[in-house]
Amino acid sequence: MPQDDQPVVLMFFIMLAAILAVLGLMVGASKLIRWRRANGSVIAHLIRLAFAQLGSLVRRVIVPPAPSFVGGSPPPTPTDHRRVPREKSIAPPPVAPAPAPAITLEALPILGLPALASMLQEIPHVAIIGNTNAGKTTLAEALIRLLDGQFAIVDPKWRLFDPPKWGGLPAAKLDVEGAYSEIATFFGDLWTDFRKRRIRGQTEANAIYTPLWIVWDEINDTIEELQNAGVYLRRWARVGREYGYKLMIFPQSDRVGALGLEGHGDVRDQFCWIYLGDDARSQIEKLRKVGTISTAQALDLSNQAYPSIMEHAGKWFGIDRSAALELLGMPLNPDRAWVAPAVPVPDDSAEVLDAPAAPAAGEPSIVQVAAIRWWLTNEPTIQASEIVRRLGVNKKNGLRWVREIDSY
Repeated sequence: MPQDDQPVVLMFFIMLAAILAVLGLMVGASKLIRWRRANGSVIAHLIRLAFAQLGSLVRRVIVPPAPSFVGGSPPPTPTDHRRVPREKSIAPPPVAPAPAPAITLEALPILGLPALASMLQEIPHVAIIGNTNAGKTTLAEALIRLLDGQFAIVDPKWRLFDPPKWGGLPAAKLDVEGAYSEIATFFGDLWTDFRKRRIRGQTEANAIYTPLWIVWDEINDTIEELQNAGVYLRRWARVGREYGYKLMIFPQSDRVGALGLEGHGDVRDQFCWIYLGDDARSQIEKLRKVGTISTAQALDLSNQAYPSIMEHAGKWFGIDRSAALELLGMPLNPDRAWVAPAVPVPDDSAEVLDAPAAPAAGEPSIVQVAAIRWWLTNEPTIQASEIVRRLGVNKKNGLRWVREIDSY
């Protein structure tokens, strides 16, 4: 028995002895009964009190008190069946949901004209689209002052009485009858030069070519007027860069159908596309609707005096053309103009003694050489066998002539 319970037991036995002593002192049954009736409630109360103390003692002996713990009571054990009051939980105050992060649209990078020209040097070709008075010619004339290489310019709109254009560089234009004969000859000379570069690329390792920019205005009309213009466009767009040929064209739209390129959609991918004026505003609005640029930047780009935007390989750039007029004041070196190599022509005024001797057996005459050159220049897809058939000469000799002249 724990020492703390000994005083309780002693008190219980003392009380019990006192009760028996009181009862033993009572004499006589009648006196006992009468006294019990008068004081029964007191005796009952004493007995209940005694048994209550006894029950409490028994419970304390059977169930030993739980050891004390520092820092609170441990969780109830499986043998402890006492009712353990649950701690009152205090719910934390409601937390407002965090606001969704704001979506920040990346602003389009803006290119100045020097940065644009530097990028165009690395891109195969460029197409500039814009409505009338959108500044296509102004932008092109500014760019040719920043680009490296020579320039072969085709401008069917340039009339004889117009002021100088293209920094004073010459351009192929319509003849006095409004026909495309001068432009056709110019393209023939370019095609001959291109074929020479390709032959050089086949025979010289690591051949280096001077960049040649073909600035081609009114390209849609030219393709309609000249049978082989579409052939030139496709060939130069696909492989021209390998031989230093780069195109700067001015189409009416960016659809392949507008350039007669149905079935040649890969040609379009060779260009970066610069949109000016209303065409630029239309592209800016499309970018705003799909969420590529913010409304604020869309308004800023559209409200410029000369809106300009460029797409290349799926990436978009804004263009700052503010320096264009200043660049137009820069003179251009005439050597920047591409000139077709001169072809020696026999002097008709020479005396008979000075006339070229008749061709040796098996060699072409001057007329035959000129005809072969003309067909190779103006009919790029013509086969050597067809030229031999037209000449009406020996097949073996004719094929040799074509091969030698074509490699010139």
